[in-house]
Amino acid sequence: MAKPTMRITTSALLIIALLNTPACFAAPADAAPQPTEDAAALYLRAAKMRKADSPAETNLEYRDFPPFPKEWHAASEAAWEANAPVRDLVRKARSLDKAAWPEGNDATYLNDLRGLTNNIADAALHESVHGRAAAAFEFARDELHLADLLEEKPSKNVLRLLVGCGITASACNRLLVITSNVPLTSDEKNTVDLNVATARQIIIQLLDQRIPKDQLTEILGPEGSPGWKDPNLAVDRLIETINRANADRTFAAMSLACHLYFFDKQTWQTSLDQLVPAYLPKVPIDPWGDGKQTFGYALIKAALPDGADRPLVYNRCRSTDGLLYRLDEPQYGFYQGDGTQLPPNQRKQGGQFRDVTAWQPRPLKPGDPTVKPLP
Repeated sequence: MAKPTMRITTSALLIIALLNTPACFAAPADAAPQPTEDAAALYLRAAKMRKADSPAETNLEYRDFPPFPKEWHAASEAAWEANAPVRDLVRKARSLDKAAWPEGNDATYLNDLRGLTNNIADAALHESVHGRAAAAFEFARDELHLADLLEEKPSKNVLRLLVGCGITASACNRLLVITSNVPLTSDEKNTVDLNVATARQIIIQLLDQRIPKDQLTEILGPEGSPGWKDPNLAVDRLIETINRANADRTFAAMSLACHLYFFDKQTWQTSLDQLVPAYLPKVPIDPWGDGKQTFGYALIKAALPDGADRPLVYNRCRSTDGLLYRLDEPQYGFYQGDGTQLPPNQRKQGGQFRDVTAWQPRPLKPGDPTVKPLP
């Protein structure tokens, strides 16, 4: 059964931020960007310039990985052709590291950024399905830059921080999808495939993460002050949301590191230790572990429909029923439980797994299990 892709609607941003993991401020569309402009002005102008909806902005239903239906391709091509000036402004904004976002109680500008985010995220998929991996990764990096500027360093606004987390989730979903079948190259003359040096830079960028409590301290004051006790903020859920955004970044970095290893060795590693330090600076600590447990990796032998091995990365988020990986389809973003149609509170919760490679699921027969315990 098809499912909606990772689209960032206004409500979805807040749901991602608060439950799991909006004064418009735009210059006229025809105004040329000036060197003195900050990134926020460029992003908000770009958002107003959009002329066609990308697939994630439509009501289309589809899985978040290829192959996409013909309707997806039609929407993707229309958005690609109509929104080149939008993408150009977003790329210019990436060269700026400061953003003066509108202040005050009116945060409707975040709704404009919602559409912009979907458009850039889908541009990454557009380039990937057309075999232009290097360009696909650059669009994902454009989206990550917007997320980082919304989260701000130092953080100043809880809502912007949470929306930034939602955009991070979107960017990392696209990164995991395009990484799953990425063509790598060490040839500097090859500008179509992803260069290994760029891949290493992206890994460093993804692992540049902040401690959630430090971010909240910048907004709420020292831990234990009144802001931390505000029941309307639900600090524990805020920390959970930031942890999940960081985990998305870690998953994307780990997957890319796995592919770098495969590019060099022509085989998958059997443990994460083999990635350190050549491909991954260190094995990241799992925020849902006991403080010492790290993110995990498993190579499931002959587990894919074509008999190939299935490399997976995982953490213990929502692992109340142990560690269970999904059998029904590949996973490139956050999912609720075991994939059954049971209510969420009745599904088995087996942690969060992400597929490193691309594969196509076979339809399950009635009664077939949708999850399997990690060996």
